[in-house]
Amino acid sequence: MWDLREDDPRKVGSFRIVARLGSGGMGTVYLAEREGRDGQVAVKTIRSDHAQEEGFRRRFEREATAASSVRSPYTVRVISFDTQAPEPWIATEYVEGLSLRDHVLSRGPLGVSDAVELALGLTFGLASIHRAGLVHRDLKPGNILLTEKGPKVIDFGLAYATDFSHATHTGVVLGTPGYFSPEQVQGKPVSSASDIFSLGAVLTFASSGEHAFRGATPLTAQYHVVHEDPKLADVPEELQDLIAACMAKKPQERPPVNVILAQLTSLRSYGHKRGRGGPRRTSPRPVADSTAESPTAGAPPRRWLALAASAAALLATGALAGPWILPGYGPDRGASSVSRARTPANPTYTPAPASVPDDLPPD
Repeated sequence: MWDLREDDPRKVGSFRIVARLGSGGMGTVYLAEREGRDGQVAVKTIRSDHAQEEGFRRRFEREATAASSVRSPYTVRVISFDTQAPEPWIATEYVEGLSLRDHVLSRGPLGVSDAVELALGLTFGLASIHRAGLVHRDLKPGNILLTEKGPKVIDFGLAYATDFSHATHTGVVLGTPGYFSPEQVQGKPVSSASDIFSLGAVLTFASSGEHAFRGATPLTAQYHVVHEDPKLADVPEELQDLIAACMAKKPQERPPVNVILAQLTSLRSYGHKRGRGGPRRTSPRPVADSTAESPTAGAPPRRWLALAASAAALLATGALAGPWILPGYGPDRGASSVSRARTPANPTYTPAPASVPDDLPPD
């Protein structure tokens, strides 16, 4: 958090700007307070030159409206937005906590059990985003906050609005190299499966401290995304199959969220039975490796079928109901916890849905 600069606004919409939280090529994020109300919000403004791009305001209106309908304990809540302001802006709940990127860089990768809990929260968050008709497009460690109540996905509902792939804009790169899906790199249409690929890349970093695709330059990393397998040697063995499946090159070969949740729940339950040592791979492997035979068009890969059946059983019994909280991130965990992230007044965190199907999009 930084002091305001002379050229920073002191007010955006009905929000009083109090500090800077960060800035980038697209705009600036501020800490703000709502007039006459308790609690703080994060306000992200988009630079006026970007806002002049053809179709931007139309895309931003559509994305922000959809994002405001997302309700999940694993995503930040959109509070307000203005797509017609000279510098368009969107305000979300303010969540204080370390990003996954900063946590891994400062404290090292997560253990298997914590990585499974993280994956569960992120998968539920993505399910809610996809159900609203959105694709995040920029899921990366820096866009995931670790809080006392679990992981929070931020910046959804902005990536498509700020996507200039169909307009000429020199120097603008959407997303983060190495976390793009192959179809994003190639400029092809993207679907929710693109976020599943990014989820695999995020879990690789979270559990190993290494990027799935390593390159000296962004272009090199993008080349590796399209043409090479992810580097998973440092990923715990228990997670390698699931991550490899998520990072299949073809979107239709990536597992849907209900299959991912079934796999993670199996790992989680097995880990609990074994105690604090964490889950271990069971035999046979629930998810085959990503070199399995490609599916025919419109048909799920055969390696999903057993997991899909177990997912249906788990959904029917409510075994996938959340929320999950990362064991090492709650209060009173000593040095292993995120530094006692302070919950804003009148927190907007809501309980997990009563039943999983309400939080899952149709696959």
